Amino acid sequence: MNKKKGGLLLSLRKDMNRRAISDRRLEAIFRTLSRHPYIVAAFICLALTGFGSYSYKFLNGVIVYGVFMIIEFFYLRRFLKQLDDSGKHTAGSVLTFAGKTLLTLAAVNYFVHTQYKAAFICFAGLCVVLVMYVALLNNDKKFHDRVTCLALAGAGFVLRYSYVFMSDIYTRQNDVWYFGGEGGHAGYIEYIYNNNALPNFDPTTLWQYYHPPLHHIICAVWLKFCASIGIEYYMACEAIQALTLFYVCAVTITVYKILRLFDLKGKALTIPFGMCCMYPYFVLMSGGINNDPLMLCFTVGAIYCVLKWYREQTAKNIVKAALCIGLGMMTKISVGLIAPAVAILFFVALVQNRKNMANRLGQMCLFGVICCPLGLWWSVRNYLRFGIKPNYVPSLSNADVQYIGDLTAKHRLTDFSFSQIKIVFEQWGGESYKEYNPTIAMLKNSIFGEGINETFFPENARLVPYALFWIALVLAVIAFIAMLIVLFVKTDNARFTEKLMLTVVYATILGNYYNFCIRYPFICTMNFRYIIPCMLIGLINIGLFTDLCNRSEKAPCKAIVSTLSYLSSAFIVLSYITYFFVASTNG
Repeated sequence: MNKKKGGLLLSLRKDMNRRAISDRRLEAIFRTLSRHPYIVAAFICLALTGFGSYSYKFLNGVIVYGVFMIIEFFYLRRFLKQLDDSGKHTAGSVLTFAGKTLLTLAAVNYFVHTQYKAAFICFAGLCVVLVMYVALLNNDKKFHDRVTCLALAGAGFVLRYSYVFMSDIYTRQNDVWYFGGEGGHAGYIEYIYNNNALPNFDPTTLWQYYHPPLHHIICAVWLKFCASIGIEYYMACEAIQALTLFYVCAVTITVYKILRLFDLKGKALTIPFGMCCMYPYFVLMSGGINNDPLMLCFTVGAIYCVLKWYREQTAKNIVKAALCIGLGMMTKISVGLIAPAVAILFFVALVQNRKNMANRLGQMCLFGVICCPLGLWWSVRNYLRFGIKPNYVPSLSNADVQYIGDLTAKHRLTDFSFSQIKIVFEQWGGESYKEYNPTIAMLKNSIFGEGINETFFPENARLVPYALFWIALVLAVIAFIAMLIVLFVKTDNARFTEKLMLTVVYATILGNYYNFCIRYPFICTMNFRYIIPCMLIGLINIGLFTDLCNRSEKAPCKAIVSTLSYLSSAFIVLSYITYFFVASTNG
């Protein structure tokens, strides 16, 4: 009996210690992910959203059991490979296979029947990510950064997916209104869906119709596709969140590409990427169905492609940059705010390549031929037909409860009294005061949006959002200081030009935001969605600053890296906990 028991334990230990995946296969996986990251992300987002919200139990039950069958297939495949020389399975492999199967089946059944689906997704999804992380770390150390970033991306996706799964298309939206009406982004999408055409009237007569139509066209086509395969209309509308979930995933992928473009490794890579994956507003944006997620996707893509072109000045790279900017402006005209930074980089490239100036000028002409028609046709059309200026923005009435124009611009910009941050959630008029400082408002909005407050958190967790806010405030200050240090630290001319471009993008978008807040003195204009690229550039600069400190052997530099590591870890954990409660409240 003792020999049998000892053999069983030895068999189990061998099975548990066996590498989950070989180095060669892991390299192949990362090679596939690096070649087709957007396709993989799109497939996962579209497959898991289930063409609708959590309330459609049958369809989501089918999908969940389908996922179980796929997982079981991989379990079985691995089980069949674990044959000994005699063609028999060890006792350990049999027990492991049976245990994994029963545990997975129990989890699937619990998920289908429980009312706490968001909590289950957050917990079970995070467990899967952690198991994957631990298993893959058994491999060569050269995979450490990629495995860590994959785990961070997975955890961020789990959090965003749980929020999307438990939030319908009317939860915490911006200017969406509702399907079946006329105004808002929902009405705009529905108009194109019903008429197979763009609005043939003055778009300023209906709310939000003045926006360029790319996002709304894509959504209308998606609705047509869903209808063609028999999806009920409201479920098809819910499925638009699959698109926006993918757009945010694409943003995180592109940010990773930018960080790797700067050759960041170790903590210089994982600190900014982890905060990007877990940034609170990205959770809210994943469930939003307006044009902001696609706009951000193209903006970040344009920054990456322009930087890539500066490194490798080929026609292929400049065409990619032109498409990103052109299609971005066809989504939302504000993408054009990166134009000054791109112009500076183009000018520097011309000066540095005077011998090949004709070739570079030809590439820039190609850029203009692609970018300008795509980005400006909607504005030109509306100006010629209806006299609408390209910078048109609808304004609310001064009688609206959001109006704060009675305060001077100087007071709004310079008053940082503690009373404004005593409560970390946005104040909309029914509370102690109306939010009026654009800097404080955008930080609050970046963490909690417009509709989250104390009621989303249990009594014993009320300190969580406050801790998250204060850590985010400290990190925002560090990011701004890091940007200035990184810009002026001595580097080669090429690297300085790239950092200058990022700084100009940051300054242009931030300056436009403050101008917008003063010109349109309403609480809703102080929304973080207008300056998200600034946050991403701040994270990139934190990565560059961390890399700078890592290169130094001085004790203060090491202390700075450790501090950033602790702060970012706290930010990531608190963000996860905060939106765990928010997603659970939705459900």
